[in-house]
Amino acid sequence: MLVADDIKLNRLFLLRSLEEALPTPVLIEAASGEEALKLLLSGGFDIAILDEHYHYERRAADEQSGITGTEVARCIRAHEQRQAREP
Repeated sequence: MLVADDIKLNRLFLLRSLEEALPTPVLIEAASGEEALKLLLSGGFDIAILDEHYHYERRAADEQSGITGTEVARCIRAHEQRQAREP
């Protein structure tokens, strides 16, 4: 299971909660959408908990760099569709 959030305290809370709730969890953490996408594309994850709004430094007023949890999910779905089409 992948837990992705740019706020370390949030990741720790989720990781500890999952460790208490699940018998033998295999938990990996990511601190950004880009890191989450890289890990997910490497495979081996059944579940991913993704932060929707990563708090990156802003390049300009109201412009956010990086990718959101929704964008990560879209990239993964597109990747899965491409893989299904390849012989």
